[in-house]
Amino acid sequence: MREVESTHPAGTVGVIVGPLVRYRAVFSSLDALKVPQGSKLIFAEGVDIARNCNMLVENMTGDWLWIMGDDHRFDPDLLLDLLERKVEIVAPLVCRRGKPFSFVAWKRAVVNGHENEQFSCESINREVPAGGLIEVPATGSAGMLIRKWVFDRMPKPYFGYTRHTSEDIGFCLNAAASGWKVHLDTDRAMSHLTPCELEPTKDANGRWRIMVNVDGQRVPLAYA
Repeated sequence: MREVESTHPAGTVGVIVGPLVRYRAVFSSLDALKVPQGSKLIFAEGVDIARNCNMLVENMTGDWLWIMGDDHRFDPDLLLDLLERKVEIVAPLVCRRGKPFSFVAWKRAVVNGHENEQFSCESINREVPAGGLIEVPATGSAGMLIRKWVFDRMPKPYFGYTRHTSEDIGFCLNAAASGWKVHLDTDRAMSHLTPCELEPTKDANGRWRIMVNVDGQRVPLAYA
């Protein structure tokens, strides 16, 4: 991380990793990431994401926690841009790693999970044409910036699963129950890295081309 002079106080960048980090791109992004002077980088390792997130909270220092997964790439200015929003909870746009490739942000999120609805590219374009911040019931935890005082007013565990909800929805619903608003920054985004297959395939004219297969959805690469 690159410490820079900033009007924002120091905080903690917390990265969730499994026993083996999946993608080295996260380290390249962290190396270039601009952070306020005095900020700290910590890791939480394990397969239980909720446990890892709670570990990050318990070990954070400073006035904020920015949660990151090991399967993302992001711009150097992303954290400072989110800090500039000056809200308690905010996350950038991130898409799912598989079909239907909707955003990891919900238009509707409830504890039982049966009526949850995620934002698609179409719904974001239609409902937020001018961009900016919008209030949402839940977003994904990766890329989520949370101010320290949010946790001061929330019961433990901060992150937790239910039978029908993930740890990020669980956190957002708990935060809302404690009086906090969750925001999505529709002007900022980051990549979600995923395995894919590169398939040499003959087209209808008998010409070879390369298809990219992601979660069963095949898209052709342009010819060189």
